[in-house]
Amino acid sequence: GETGTAEHAADSSSRLDKQHFERYMHAEKPYLNPRLRITDITEVLGTNRTYLSGFINRTYGMNFNRYINRLRLREVEKLRVNPDYTNISGLELVQKAGFANFNAYQRIKEEEDKRSTLKLN
Repeated sequence: GETGTAEHAADSSSRLDKQHFERYMHAEKPYLNPRLRITDITEVLGTNRTYLSGFINRTYGMNFNRYINRLRLREVEKLRVNPDYTNISGLELVQKAGFANFNAYQRIKEEEDKRSTLKLN
């Protein structure tokens, strides 16, 4: 176990706050890249994988991949009602939102739907 070092690693340069993080995510939309890795974001935010991963877990109660996929699902919904995209296929739509393919989109959408219906009971 590394006690004390985690505290030390989060110096002022790597400390994230929710507002700054969300502003970056919404402005830059890194989740639109289907090959996005957590390390692609840590460099930009000047932090490390462990810290960012912990931050997302604490702040949103989910892991990095699920957080990114939820942003992608939200993007699909936004694109779906966007008049500029009425004529594109479902596949193109989900790819524009950052999903690698339609299967990935369907699998993640089903998981999220299942999670939200479970919460209602």
